[in-house]
Amino acid sequence: MRQIFHASLLVIGVLITLFGIGADHLLPEASPGVNLPQLLVIAIGLAVLVVAALLRNRRFWHAMKGRYRNSLMAALLITIATVIALEIALAVADIPTYYRDFSTDTTLTAAPWWTCDAAGCHYVYEYVQVACETGVLRDRVCNINKQGYSDSEDFELPADWADRNRILLLGDSFTWGLSADLGKSFGETLEAALPDAIIWNTGIPGTGTNQARMVFDVYAPILLPQLTVLSFVPNDFGDNLLPVDSWLNALDINGDFMLTRRYWFDEEENLIEFDLDTLGFIRAHGKQPPSSELERLLGSTRLGTLLLRSRDMYPTPAPNAQSFDRRRQVTKQHLLELNRAIASSGSELLIMLIPYTEDVVDVEGLRPRFRIAQELMRELEIPYLNPISILHPVADYALPDNHWNNAGHQKIGQLLSDCIERFLASEDFAECAHINLP
Repeated sequence: MRQIFHASLLVIGVLITLFGIGADHLLPEASPGVNLPQLLVIAIGLAVLVVAALLRNRRFWHAMKGRYRNSLMAALLITIATVIALEIALAVADIPTYYRDFSTDTTLTAAPWWTCDAAGCHYVYEYVQVACETGVLRDRVCNINKQGYSDSEDFELPADWADRNRILLLGDSFTWGLSADLGKSFGETLEAALPDAIIWNTGIPGTGTNQARMVFDVYAPILLPQLTVLSFVPNDFGDNLLPVDSWLNALDINGDFMLTRRYWFDEEENLIEFDLDTLGFIRAHGKQPPSSELERLLGSTRLGTLLLRSRDMYPTPAPNAQSFDRRRQVTKQHLLELNRAIASSGSELLIMLIPYTEDVVDVEGLRPRFRIAQELMRELEIPYLNPISILHPVADYALPDNHWNNAGHQKIGQLLSDCIERFLASEDFAECAHINLP
């Protein structure tokens, strides 16, 4: 009897352990790699093997059979009853499970009003107009030009273009005018200050220097700008590692609008791409799909939810010095290529460094990315404006999204227009306020 029980327990322990090790190969919808739920299954299997090994000792067997058998049985029943009671109590307390209803339709459809081409990514005028009429889109995006940018005029040269000053604005959401009312962005403030100039605003939210280079290649040969102004934000270091088409505009099953990233990095800094199914699941559940069937089952229970949430308490490591150096090198290469292209076209490049509120709060103790951005511009010998000393962290920012409000945009627009007027008069940036020259 003892040998049969011992052998059975040994086989069970081995099977549980092997199941835990190979769960990502045995279960459907599992992904490679060992996660916390699998480690727990492996630990249970090893515990069973330890008990099986102890049972080989005759004295332990008799002790368990006699003195401890009833105690072990009672402990097992109490444990099972406790688990069931806790699960019921958590359900009565309406504690949500880690994953919501898996039957929820998470279908997403790529929205037609967003496209990526030789000029990078931008909106599609015709489809945006339809979406604005139906109320799906609103605000600044409903006032784009026919090229898909936040500009009051289409990108077409007037007959007298050769007699007018020409300026090309490159950048992301700050250049686009996010958080500013129509007519109040720094680009629109610049247009009002220089009414005789031709100013094309090609800023698109969420883009980096890689897109700026593509935009310049498409529109600079048409506009032939004397001055090109690039807005550089600290998050451009990360954006420049992502493909240009990293943002997805989509509609869910109810026709509601969703904007999200298609690409990101895992903990090993590997680029990963989310397909529409994964993005739909993330929208419905607030997290990525389970990596295995075991994790899915755990996430469907309240106690399993507590376990998975405890796992999530460990933060994802921030990019270390080595990984950030990669971001810096990629950004440096994009800036080098853009600067060369601008110089070859006969234009001049001016960079507007854009600080976040954290940088403005502590000007003396600048955050690393803003400080490194300054060092990079000096290394590349590119003139740049640093407006940090004229900005207020509350009065000039639309908290909490870290973008300028109307006041912040107008301060920058006035600073930039004054600098550009001085440059156009002398072809020199030396008289600009807050300028840093090579």
